[in-house]
Amino acid sequence: MPPSVVIDRERPGRGYIHIVSKADVEKFVLLLPEWSELSNGLRAVLLAQGELGCDGWYDHDGVVAICAWRRDLWRLSHKAHFLEHKELYERLGVPCEENGEDVLCKFTKSTARAYLLLHVFLHELGHHRDLMTTKKRTSLGRGERYAEDWAIKHEALVWSAYMDAFGNPEHGN
Repeated sequence: MPPSVVIDRERPGRGYIHIVSKADVEKFVLLLPEWSELSNGLRAVLLAQGELGCDGWYDHDGVVAICAWRRDLWRLSHKAHFLEHKELYERLGVPCEENGEDVLCKFTKSTARAYLLLHVFLHELGHHRDLMTTKKRTSLGRGERYAEDWAIKHEALVWSAYMDAFGNPEHGN
């Protein structure tokens, strides 16, 4: 982690726990082949308090946040969101059960950590990349689709290295 990028941690908030640690972030960024370039303009990675319906965020001041996770681990996902991420849930080994318009996703700490690092963190880094590659560096010109596609591409690039560094999330706790 470049010394200019700080990893900070807020209290998780009532009913939430931090699934991702500072050490996890430090280990994960070493897996990213473009990290030295990607970290340009990034000031901090924040392990933020939990917020219903929010897994992470990015602000234009160069802060990427990974939010704390609900303590009970399992979560209901809207079917559209689930379908968009179904391949990742399957790859992580997250059992999911359809329930009308929602899907119950039965995360463990290990699968939640993998989801947060391999998807949420990469998605928010995609927003940072978007900002840093625009001419004026003042707006996210390509938006959510760019960040999502960037995350999916980079998840595939680091999957094997993630498995070596963190182990198979399906076999974790």
